[in-house]
Amino acid sequence: MKKLSITFFFLLLLTASIQAQEYLPLISQGKSWYCMFPDDDNTILCYMVSGDTVINNAKYDKILFRYCAPRISEWEYFAAVREDIESQKVYMMYNFSNNEKLVYDFDLANDSYLYLREDYRLGYYESKTFVIKNIKRRFIYYTSEYLEEDGSWNFPTGLYHFIEGIGYGSNPIDIESWFDGNVTAELIACFENGACVADVNNYDTLYDNTERINTVLNFVLSGINDVSDAEKSISPTRIHSLDGRRLQRLPEKGVYIVNGRKVVRK
Repeated sequence: MKKLSITFFFLLLLTASIQAQEYLPLISQGKSWYCMFPDDDNTILCYMVSGDTVINNAKYDKILFRYCAPRISEWEYFAAVREDIESQKVYMMYNFSNNEKLVYDFDLANDSYLYLREDYRLGYYESKTFVIKNIKRRFIYYTSEYLEEDGSWNFPTGLYHFIEGIGYGSNPIDIESWFDGNVTAELIACFENGACVADVNNYDTLYDNTERINTVLNFVLSGINDVSDAEKSISPTRIHSLDGRRLQRLPEKGVYIVNGRKVVRK
């Protein structure tokens, strides 16, 4: 009887371990996302997880960014990110804000919503599993809904998705830009542990993106984007008014340019 109890106990531990491993985390040190702007220059932007920090007694990973091609810029701090593995939620705190925001919920289920903003939410539609480069990943499909002036939510016009361990296809890191309607770089490839774990042809089959993927891969393989000492080359946060004046801090209200991005504070 005792042996049976011990065996049953270890089976429970094994089952719990397997279930815990089912979730593929979005954030890990050294992970990078290469995005490309829809312009004639094929401008490449890279986001990378490098280093960590403590904010309000909570530990965050740092996300850095830089322009990779055709011009190469210095690494700059972009956001702090915190992932709760148990709840499968990801929170971000952008460099121009002191407010933590929930930006991913991989446990989104029936009749539930992810509110990216008070007037903008993602509504769960369905979840499917696909194999990307020999790894099973969940695709969470959702509707994109805006709050109308009369208090009702507008009728969804289409389905979108984010991918477990990869993120949104539009831009997995600069989320505020695309749901504000700004032109943003689109994800082309994601790298983890030195290997490409996903590219745009894996999750967007409407177009042949081979040329765009090769542009990114050739850049990565060139060795120019050495991230080993990225933390040492981070440039400070740069804040400017719309007329180009350099500011020491971000004012409470107005429209400003922070590290090349338009920021609106109301």
